[in-house]
Amino acid sequence: MPGKPHTEKKEYRKDIDGLRAIAVLSVILFHFGWLPAGYLGVDIFFVISGYLITGIIHKETQENSFSIIKFYLRRVRRILPMCTFTVAFSLIIGFFVMLPDDLENLGQSAVATNLFSNNILQSITTGNYWDVTNEHKPLLHTWSLAVEEQYYLFIPILASLFFRTRKAFAVVLTVLSVFSLVLFYSPVPEHIRFYQLPCRFFEIAIGGIAKLCFGERSLSTHFLPIGIAALIAIVFSPVALPGPIVTIPLTVALAAFVLVAQPGNSKFARKVLENRISILVGLTSYSLYMWHQPLIAFYRYTVSPEINAISGIALLSLTLILSIASYHVIEKPFRSPNTIPTWLLFLVLIPAISSTTAFGYYLNSRGGIVRDVPELDIRITDATKGVHSRYNHKIRELNQGFTEVSQLERVLIVGNSFARDWANILLESSEAQSIEIQYVEHPMSDPTFLSKFQRADIVFFSTASRRDIANMGVSTEDPRIYVIGTKNFGTTAGIFYNYRGDNYISQTTEIDDEHWEVDAKLRSDWGSQFVDLLSEVKADGERVHVITPEGKLISQDCRHLTKAGATFFARRLESRIRSILHPKRESDSNNE
Repeated sequence: MPGKPHTEKKEYRKDIDGLRAIAVLSVILFHFGWLPAGYLGVDIFFVISGYLITGIIHKETQENSFSIIKFYLRRVRRILPMCTFTVAFSLIIGFFVMLPDDLENLGQSAVATNLFSNNILQSITTGNYWDVTNEHKPLLHTWSLAVEEQYYLFIPILASLFFRTRKAFAVVLTVLSVFSLVLFYSPVPEHIRFYQLPCRFFEIAIGGIAKLCFGERSLSTHFLPIGIAALIAIVFSPVALPGPIVTIPLTVALAAFVLVAQPGNSKFARKVLENRISILVGLTSYSLYMWHQPLIAFYRYTVSPEINAISGIALLSLTLILSIASYHVIEKPFRSPNTIPTWLLFLVLIPAISSTTAFGYYLNSRGGIVRDVPELDIRITDATKGVHSRYNHKIRELNQGFTEVSQLERVLIVGNSFARDWANILLESSEAQSIEIQYVEHPMSDPTFLSKFQRADIVFFSTASRRDIANMGVSTEDPRIYVIGTKNFGTTAGIFYNYRGDNYISQTTEIDDEHWEVDAKLRSDWGSQFVDLLSEVKADGERVHVITPEGKLISQDCRHLTKAGATFFARRLESRIRSILHPKRESDSNNE
């Protein structure tokens, strides 16, 4: 129809693309590690989506042309082609460069992304969005797509029930937004608040409410420059701001205000939001969003965990180039029914989504083991899930209590997964046959802790202060107590795995100051009762070795020990272990 292009052109707002540019650039720079509040760009996207989607539904409802099927088809055209391509790209690159555990996680994320549920997966698995491990997940960012898609599945049905008048639908969205806000401010776990739609519903809905209430009569533009400046100041702030519980609602309110207070005669607003660069970035914002995280994650995984000015500019340039290309090659053609008819759309998407889902499931089912990994003593013929986690978790089985009559040294180990690592060090040591180990993970709630403590000859606590141990109801002056120090091996073992230099075994990595500070405090607290692990791998400065002399990775996740890592520490600490377990025998030996 000749009139339709004219209508769409007339309704196009350059300032919305400018707002998208602010959102996507802040998110990218946040993932570079440069903007502490840049994650709020996602919240701007949520508001924009609610504003535009509600506007479309309202317009079509008024014209009696609204169709749920057509609505979903437009969403499929808009989101799935680029999303599916990103999943495929991540799986292909990940297949060649990732270690098994990371490849297994990528397979999970691919399946979850295709099923619009990566937010649920991340909430269940990682939980903490700010965990450093997330920096190496190529598909982490698709959690926000999942939130939007879940909203899109729900909102057209709601609209068909209540969108008889603009006011009725605004009231329904407002009521649901209030419930969402109450949930957002309730004492729910942080991962629920961050990832789940019920806590995020109000952000998208407020965009819709803004459209319904002010879509045809914009607010005064006198305060628009202040609103834009405040929004930019928040998302591009170089310093840490109050947590999401404060900044997210504020960002949502400012984004909604900027949307309804259209630029009009505001020169400042037009210069910021409607310049050529902002429009270009805004038009390609979806591709930019989809490309940036895989590129950043794989760079951090294979090249360097840190992004400096040079690498940041290079990554940003590459992201922009690829995004412009995918915008013209993927986004635009698939959005247009004239270019890609519906039958061809599904002819492409169904096999693509099916194959990436099947491949992701395959990777997950094999524990990511698709080749021999001698650095981890893994063979492709022995593919199974959770090899290293099982090695750590098996210590939990040592909880039946000490045997009544035994000539073995009774050893109690108390603490989290780091304590289980210490248990494995003891079991890989030459003293393994002379000790009986019992393990308690949660001493404050375990009714067997005190009885096991009383019967033990030696008690090891993982990274516990004197106050921590006193709170467990035991004396900190007990000479049987020893405290194990912390350990760390960087942020990703992918860097070491993909190293192509000459001195593979000599690889080292820098670790955060906090690990050295924790050890210094424990050493000061416990003196001779402190067992230092970091000193056994210390290289120059604040760097540590990550490879054993046999060429094995000490840790597969940079936190916990492989079997080779535990054996390495057992050898390095052999004398220390013997002196703790058999002090009299060691003393006699030294006197001879």
